[in-house]
Amino acid sequence: MKTARTILKEILIALLILIGTTFTIYLLLGQLIYEHDDEGVRTTPSFISIAVDYGDWVSNAVVKGDLGHSAAINRDVSEIIGYGFRQTFILVIGSLFVSVLIAIPLGVIAALRSNAWFVRFIIPGTYLFSALPVFLLAIFIRPFWVQHFGILDWYAEIPLSRMIGYYGIPIIILGIADGVVGEMVKHVREIIGGLIRENYIRAAIARSAGVSKHIVKNAMLPIFTIITSRFSYALGGALIVEYIFFSQGISIVALDALKYRDPYVLLAIGMIFSLLIVAANIINRVLTVAVDPRTRS
Repeated sequence: MKTARTILKEILIALLILIGTTFTIYLLLGQLIYEHDDEGVRTTPSFISIAVDYGDWVSNAVVKGDLGHSAAINRDVSEIIGYGFRQTFILVIGSLFVSVLIAIPLGVIAALRSNAWFVRFIIPGTYLFSALPVFLLAIFIRPFWVQHFGILDWYAEIPLSRMIGYYGIPIIILGIADGVVGEMVKHVREIIGGLIRENYIRAAIARSAGVSKHIVKNAMLPIFTIITSRFSYALGGALIVEYIFFSQGISIVALDALKYRDPYVLLAIGMIFSLLIVAANIINRVLTVAVDPRTRS
């Protein structure tokens, strides 16, 4: 019962953060939304009227799935951004998987074999390996990608045999560049190294008892926290990668919305990004509360 109350409290806090974030975006875009009245005169709405309009927009988005209408393109906002977000989501999840697939084994080896000669090269090596910025690595590799896998028309059908290459190279770039792998290897090594120095783990090792289960259980939450904290950075990096590699995507939609002063498209993108980040934090907090009794209050 206590766990359920704590989880509900965390969800309510996250929802308040989401509302505050999206309302702030709505206020920032207010000059575009309320730029002119029907007679072309600039208007200055009151805070209350903005709050009421925001409430109407949120209720339509939640209940009807209606994110508004784009006056610049004359299409529903949900139709404009729906397809692009699928691509962004694939890039983000795929890049996190690549980062974890590289960082966890190297971090565990660096912690468990700390006296081995090759371990001293793991951290510097991974930092060097992933030191290039995302945009620079993407620009450098894009000609090869276009030649072998690229389909410049995003809406063209991609054969299954080319799908891995089509998504794989951008995902790998996003997963390793900007020092991502180096940072994750360092954090994983510190987490595992701290665990194996705990008295109960050292005692179990001295008794030749199995300790892998205890290490995995206690390392799971901090490692998952690292992954969820990386989620927001991956979202931002995905926009750069898809802008360089793909002819369509949410980054192109956002740039067009800025160019044509299309506030509801920008508002929907901001809301969905905020929703994804808050959802990742909720999952992290719920798992933490469910697994670690010390976090329950």
